[in-house]
Amino acid sequence: MRRYIYLLLTLFLLYSMQSNAQGGVEIVGGDFLGANGDTLQIEVFDNATHRVFYRLSATPNPERPEKKIEVQTLLLVGSKYSVFLDHNALRCDTIQNALLREGKSEIQILNAMLALPRVKFTPRILKDYPKRGSYTFQTELDMEFDVRFEDKDAHYEWKLVKGEKTIAGFKCKKAICDYRGRDYVAWYAPGIPIPNGPYVFEGLPGLILELYDTRFHYRFLMNGIHRVKGWNPVYLLSGQVQTCPYEEAKRMLKNRRTQEEAEREKGGHKLLPRNPIELE
Repeated sequence: MRRYIYLLLTLFLLYSMQSNAQGGVEIVGGDFLGANGDTLQIEVFDNATHRVFYRLSATPNPERPEKKIEVQTLLLVGSKYSVFLDHNALRCDTIQNALLREGKSEIQILNAMLALPRVKFTPRILKDYPKRGSYTFQTELDMEFDVRFEDKDAHYEWKLVKGEKTIAGFKCKKAICDYRGRDYVAWYAPGIPIPNGPYVFEGLPGLILELYDTRFHYRFLMNGIHRVKGWNPVYLLSGQVQTCPYEEAKRMLKNRRTQEEAEREKGGHKLLPRNPIELE
């Protein structure tokens, strides 16, 4: 039974959302991972001090730029580590953890579950603050296993340029960079002293509140920020995870995509152009 299936009724009891004063998203209540009695296998790197929510607007088909998919993503920020992931992935982990702690069997859990919107942004990206330019990625390889690898060559250089605007009440300044085939614009808030942001991006003198490539194929917009109290781990799943070198992981993921495309062709489905966030 794969974890990316959700229990609809339990979800809003365990992990509800409400708008905060900034008009964004705030997590309230809930039963968070890492509490006593956990049964979901996780590797904890830090304890989150902030949750930053970003609405991702992405263009899956470059030939149809008007067709977008919307994804609620989340940055969990600790003192030394952060992790960026699809918000639905965190919800799923929380729910599965709670049901396992109740002693539910796989059949019981499966029978109790309903399908919610799938996890659209599949990688989980761990940033180690002292090791800027080296990030740990974990993503689904198949229905049973994740693959984890370290990308040690994720380099980019920010250029601070003229430009100011206000996002969610915060005054922001402008920076630009290029990264793996795309040119990016970032708007960061010096008034929020968190040198972090969505995806692999970090290192500016303030939290990145908006980031987009110049073709607007990928745009991250902050839609909520919440200071965290108590135990809220910055973690990666550790059960059924295969850790391997970067090149081997890329080969495995490419083989998976090739297999998926062959299955689509065999089923008579048209293959659509790919538009990954990293073009190089």
